[in-house]
Amino acid sequence: MTEFKKGLKEDFIEALNREYGKDDSWWKQIVNDEDLFIAIRDNYLDVYYQGNQVMKLSQEKGKLIGETHHRYLFGGNRYLRSHNGVIGSDQFDNVERLSSFGTDLQKIKNASRAYAGDERKGVHSIIRRNYNTIDVEVALPQKRNGQKGTAKRIDFAAFQETDGGSLELRFFEAKYFSNPELRAKNGGRPDVLKQIETYERLLKDQKGALKEAYADAIDDLLELEGIADDRKKTLKQCKDQGFEVCILPRLVIFGFDDSQKRAFGFPAVKNGDGEQKSRHQILVDGLERPEMKGKDRIEGKGKPENIVIPFQNGHQLRPSR
Repeated sequence: MTEFKKGLKEDFIEALNREYGKDDSWWKQIVNDEDLFIAIRDNYLDVYYQGNQVMKLSQEKGKLIGETHHRYLFGGNRYLRSHNGVIGSDQFDNVERLSSFGTDLQKIKNASRAYAGDERKGVHSIIRRNYNTIDVEVALPQKRNGQKGTAKRIDFAAFQETDGGSLELRFFEAKYFSNPELRAKNGGRPDVLKQIETYERLLKDQKGALKEAYADAIDDLLELEGIADDRKKTLKQCKDQGFEVCILPRLVIFGFDDSQKRAFGFPAVKNGDGEQKSRHQILVDGLERPEMKGKDRIEGKGKPENIVIPFQNGHQLRPSR
């Protein structure tokens, strides 16, 4: 199986910090924008806005190379490349030209919104307000018939304190209330339970690699200039105290109103034995484990911005803007 890796080379980090120190830095505008989320990859960065990857940032021959998908601006199926933040004019043909990722950042964000669905927007709201989130769109490698298969992506990962006071890295799948994967069909199991079980298997298979990779990601984020103080404080505690990887994924559900809220908003349905159970209870039953009851693995709020992924007791959400 392809191993899960994260981390940036030291010269890449130094180049980013030099760019951040410039008065007119495009990178500083990205890092300081609280609407953007920066995720460490395997010697590159992804920058997300409302669940969309608005930039992939790497280093080539000493230059910082950014790639932004063409569809976020003009449609089509190619990427715009920037060299040290400057977007080459030869990439435009009878369309409005962009000159810099820094000066035109808001245009790129505005154009990308059309590609953000309800679930992506919801995840964006959650991670914006919970500073203990370390990653989004977590790609878990897998193999099929001995060959490398398409990675399975779970929505986000965050650090949380256990009842015993230790720290865990936990993984979360997010679903909008109307998603049919939450519904049981003909008395069966909701499709989301199979999805969660697949994630659990992959997390178990790569538990050691995940711990090492996220320890490297913590080190890099602590080195990068401009990362928010509350995020760095959380990461520093995880580095100093240490953490374990929890292989039991959580499920967060949002996008329902008061009328749908009864018993977590789901009307009663019949299971295979004819017994009446709420859809929420079916999910709870499907997620139960001897070491953790299913109810502790499901979080639901009508509005995603109200979902709390507490780091410790007294955890406060970032103010909503």
